[in-house]
Amino acid sequence: MSCDHISQCPRCLAEFESLDEQVARLDSLLDENDKLTRWKAEAQEVESEWDVQAVAKLLGIELGKSIRPRIQPKIEELIAKNNKLLAEVSEERKQRMENAFQEGERHLENEQLRAKLARMQAFVEAQAECPCCGEVDTCLHGCTFIRDDPGGHELMCIARETLKTTRKQTNDQQ
Repeated sequence: MSCDHISQCPRCLAEFESLDEQVARLDSLLDENDKLTRWKAEAQEVESEWDVQAVAKLLGIELGKSIRPRIQPKIEELIAKNNKLLAEVSEERKQRMENAFQEGERHLENEQLRAKLARMQAFVEAQAECPCCGEVDTCLHGCTFIRDDPGGHELMCIARETLKTTRKQTNDQQ
């Protein structure tokens, strides 16, 4: 059907070009087929690495139900639950830390109060000690401090009453 002068015949040239286009199209289709064949082999290899039924069982997907469309929602549900639990744990930790901090502050305040109380008690004891006879609770018979310094004696008596009250409260608490 070709003529002897193929390079000069327009009809033959058109058929020849059409044949080249067909060969190029066939090559393109063969390349695409090779790509799809490789992709399918890779996908099958990936699919063989996990057990869809085991995943469905772990996620609580009912038997007989389509698995793949239910996986993502189940995972999203689990992530939401996990995030909620993490937030609760974080809040609990925060609360515990705040409580520990407050307890530490109370302990520090108590220690500071104890130190102040000890200093105050030492001061009161010093005020309760009679400069004449040296006694703290009651003066010795014949002490002259009441005559020597009536105002000082009055302060000493107040200090002694304070000591008695403090000692009584301490004994009652123990």
